[in-house]
Amino acid sequence: MARAFPGNTTPLHLASGASRLYYHFTPEQECLSLPSDVARTQLKLVVSYDGWEYVVYERPLRIEPAQGAEERETPLLVTVIEFESTAMVIGHLGIRVQLVSYPMISIRKDFLDDVDYRLRSDPDGFRGILS
Repeated sequence: MARAFPGNTTPLHLASGASRLYYHFTPEQECLSLPSDVARTQLKLVVSYDGWEYVVYERPLRIEPAQGAEERETPLLVTVIEFESTAMVIGHLGIRVQLVSYPMISIRKDFLDDVDYRLRSDPDGFRGILS
């Protein structure tokens, strides 16, 4: 991850003391895709409890990283890294491949702890986002 951000461009939620405000997860399954295969990316945070799944937060993928107040207000931050290969030559064609990876998911602790508390204290009254 450190080599993915040149110079001092590492987002605050991954570096410095601010990273302690987030839970950081690595996806269990690899999510690699070619950019041309993806028409739209919708990020959803889904909590499973007692056989039920609840969508507790959703938003579209942003191309530019969240900054300042927007970063503090967004409970779900997903690090997206694009890898570009060197051109491979097959016959007379030069083919360059770009892969998109989602290696780190950061969820604000206060948000997730609140969802956890509300779901465990009143599972019948808990409502997720209908999607």
